[in-house]
Amino acid sequence: MRNLLACQQEEELDMVKLQFSIIKKRYKNGRRVYHYERVSLDFPREFHELMKTLRNRRLKMDVTQQGKTTNITLTECEDS
Repeated sequence: MRNLLACQQEEELDMVKLQFSIIKKRYKNGRRVYHYERVSLDFPREFHELMKTLRNRRLKMDVTQQGKTTNITLTECEDS
């Protein structure tokens, strides 16, 4: 499996892009609107089969940053 974070060293780049969107929803009475920001990450096609194995599982997410490198680690939660 190729490493997404080592994209600068490879000839063919595996690029991911964070997408930010602002969601607008109305309160129940319909007069006022509240906003919140949503962040999503689209994975390259070659990782889709791997991601399907994680579907419907509880995952813990840890994010660390070292210089220009950001690591996102997904760990399956133990059932209690």
